[in-house]
Amino acid sequence: AEWNKTAVVVKSFTDIDSSDAHEDDRKLLLLEFWREISIMSNLNHRNFIQYHGVALHPPAIVMEYARGGNLHQYLKSINKKAISRRRQRQRSMRATTTTTTT
Repeated sequence: AEWNKTAVVVKSFTDIDSSDAHEDDRKLLLLEFWREISIMSNLNHRNFIQYHGVALHPPAIVMEYARGGNLHQYLKSINKKAISRRRQRQRSMRATTTTTTT
């Protein structure tokens, strides 16, 4: 989607309006929703996702679109690479140890 010629994404909080959610859960989700808006609306730095607006019904936050996937996916991919490098070093250490002891 676009807003003022800027690519944006809408983060929706559908659980807040869900009829399945318990009232206490809805209150906590609504509190988290407003807390996130409060934090994002006060951040203005090139390294942070920019907040552009909010919708109340259904609850949603409009923010800058970040190319390259979400942070969770990025961190997961880095972790996989780190594990792979660690395993390669362990194999290399085993091969070196085997070669030097025989």
